[in-house]
Amino acid sequence: MDRVLVIDDEKGMRDFLTIMLKKEGYAVVVSESADKASELVGKGEFDLVISDIAMPGKSGIEILKQSKAANPDTPVIMITA
Repeated sequence: MDRVLVIDDEKGMRDFLTIMLKKEGYAVVVSESADKASELVGKGEFDLVISDIAMPGKSGIEILKQSKAANPDTPVIMITA
């Protein structure tokens, strides 16, 4: 089963993406901040990362850079309002 990491500071968006992805058969891990997601991304255990761009603290762009450094082949989708 493919593992997807969803990072967004808005609960509604996290919940929406989780419901839609699980419905399609993906295993979903969520994080409400880029700071908390940093350690998860560093492990490189995800087949896809979906991240908000603008969040308090560390930005989604920093997560993009970290994800690509840890595992260059993992696709990262950046989202924003």
